[in-house]
Amino acid sequence: MTRALFPIHLRRKWRSIHPLPMKTGSFPRNHRSCQALRCLSALCLVPFGTLLAQSPAPSSSSQVTLDEVVVTAEADSSYTVTGATTATKLDTPLRDIPQAVNVIPRQILEDRGVTRVQEAADNVPGVQYASGYGGLSSGSFFIRGFNSGGTYRDGFKDFGFLSPVDVVGLERIEFLKGPSSVLYGQNDPGGIVNYVSKRPVPYSLNELGFTYGSYDLYRATGDFGGTLLSREIPGTPASAKNPKAPVTGPSTEPVLTYRLTGAYEDAGSHRDFNESESYYIAPSLTWNITPDTTLTFFGEYQRYDYVFDRGLLPVRQTFQLPTSRFLGEPSSYAETESWRAGYEFVHKFSDDLQFRSAFAAIHSEQDSHFAQASSLGADGRTVSRSSTRRHEESKNYTLQNELSGRFNTGAVEHHALVGVELARYEFGYNIGFGPLSSLDIFRPVYGADLGEVPFGPWDEYGADSLALYLQDQITLTEQFKVLLGIRYDHVESYYNSMEQTDEAFSPRVGLVFQPWEPVSFFAGWSTGFNPNFFSVSADGSAFDPEESEQFEAGVKLELVNDKLTSTIAVYDITKENVLTTDPANPEYSILTGEQKSRGAEFDLIGTPIPGWNIVASYAYTDAYVSEDTNIPSGTKLSAVPEHQAGLWTSYEFQTGALKGFGLGAGAYFVDDRPATMPGNGVTLPGYWRFDASLFYKQEKWSAQVNFKNISDERIYESTGYNIYPDAPFNVQASLTFRF
Repeated sequence: MTRALFPIHLRRKWRSIHPLPMKTGSFPRNHRSCQALRCLSALCLVPFGTLLAQSPAPSSSSQVTLDEVVVTAEADSSYTVTGATTATKLDTPLRDIPQAVNVIPRQILEDRGVTRVQEAADNVPGVQYASGYGGLSSGSFFIRGFNSGGTYRDGFKDFGFLSPVDVVGLERIEFLKGPSSVLYGQNDPGGIVNYVSKRPVPYSLNELGFTYGSYDLYRATGDFGGTLLSREIPGTPASAKNPKAPVTGPSTEPVLTYRLTGAYEDAGSHRDFNESESYYIAPSLTWNITPDTTLTFFGEYQRYDYVFDRGLLPVRQTFQLPTSRFLGEPSSYAETESWRAGYEFVHKFSDDLQFRSAFAAIHSEQDSHFAQASSLGADGRTVSRSSTRRHEESKNYTLQNELSGRFNTGAVEHHALVGVELARYEFGYNIGFGPLSSLDIFRPVYGADLGEVPFGPWDEYGADSLALYLQDQITLTEQFKVLLGIRYDHVESYYNSMEQTDEAFSPRVGLVFQPWEPVSFFAGWSTGFNPNFFSVSADGSAFDPEESEQFEAGVKLELVNDKLTSTIAVYDITKENVLTTDPANPEYSILTGEQKSRGAEFDLIGTPIPGWNIVASYAYTDAYVSEDTNIPSGTKLSAVPEHQAGLWTSYEFQTGALKGFGLGAGAYFVDDRPATMPGNGVTLPGYWRFDASLFYKQEKWSAQVNFKNISDERIYESTGYNIYPDAPFNVQASLTFRF
């Protein structure tokens, strides 16, 4: 893996020669400015690509030459969302989906000043975020009590936790609640997260953004799009047979459209010695071969270097420490590279029949060397550590072919989907451990040498899978709609020389009743599975996969002329075949474990009147162990609060002297929750957090200031073991230019 111009561990050597103030994340200002200017200089060249879009020359004297008109699109400032693709793999109205779906549109991310995708969880009921791998900016979530076990990128599974995600490349984030194997195969039962990327646009889009924030956050972004090539559409000449028919002149339609997003970020942290540097670029190109046939190519590259931080240990002393306390060494580092590339081909045979073929490859790798804290000594202040060195690679390849169509059987309407998916996932790693001095957590003295740590043997695991799925959205009457689906998966997993084959059928059934147009009552049953592969039975036999099912019911409302939507849902999830310790032989496992999650959720999102946006949510979650040979029944699952609520609202003045000015405010509540499972008596304290924003928007530019954690609350999150403190009060200021 190639190295960046200024890897973090080399910067630290530079600092040892040129000392800087103790405040972490502080770089010489000329260094930061040069980095940002180099990135922005490259991004600024992109808009000139729109000069390639030219109108065709007139072919006859009868044609009328018009002045060139350039249309610049402004971002939609509405929060209103009425459809989603994740739940059915088709563009389906939310009111017709018998399952809870939450969509966070781009505008919410911008208004809240989100720079880390995990922050989106604040506005989704029943979802908590977990810090990425060693602090990596990746998406890891607990959904309805269960870890999401990976995320999706435009409907393609990204199993690896090594893939960073930059919000500048996202159009929206969709959360599908409950088991989702009917369309997505092996998954955990809480639900899935799908990042929907920005795609090429036919209009002129040129946007540059700059952000400066607390803890030395410097961020520059670019978003460009438009038409590179267009073709002529002949006009409609006068007709002698029909002289009243309208006469139109020639026009053009886009043939090649593009989108290019990019970002550079250099940031410190509220955590001692933590800093990160990221380069991100994502080009995409759409070829409109015919009015009914399109081919889109997309790519993404990100380099993300940061200080590897395992957070704090799940012990009571953690809450006596400053939230900035670092248990590693300043020389700890991680260097990550991630690539993503693929295509999507769509052909419409008619208005009622469409074929889609899509492929994506995601490849991530990381080199890291860091201090790993393991346990707290009997004195309650000395933590044991080791020097850990790793090289890890994650590869995902997915090919999807789908045929969808509409047809009738008598008076019954159908919208059917049939698909085949072929996928391969590989994860390999070298890990080495070496000795390292301990650390006093109350009076730390840093400077221990991580040393030369040799790698252990190469380990690798992965799976090849083949799946066939069928789905039918059936409209029985205007009031009654049914969703039926089933998927068959054949999965061949391996771990070094061990191999295992699993097969599973995953059905889904749902019913929607719409007595009035804005009201939809729904009920559904969905199932899921996930192979059990990383444990061994006493007799050497393979384990059946984890199985899960969900019963869900609720009501969806579309209010104020569909400008405000709401979902109220109750659910019951059971996860079976959970591996537990074999009481007769603790070195092995048995399949007797069961976990449950029951709860209720409410959300409200939209723009009820021009200028006023709101997103509100509440969740009650009771997630616990129901059967186990080792863990007592009733034990709460880790990191999951019983009560959670969130509110973000903003208002922009529409007229008068204050037109363009606006303000936003947010309040978030999270209940107490266990740090680990099984519990060790350590509980993460509940909290209230308050955010706010001030902004001013004009056609060509906008300015915004975000205030986060205004009350300076001490907030802790858990990955299921390690504890990560959130940032105290901090401020971000942003400027955006459109041209």
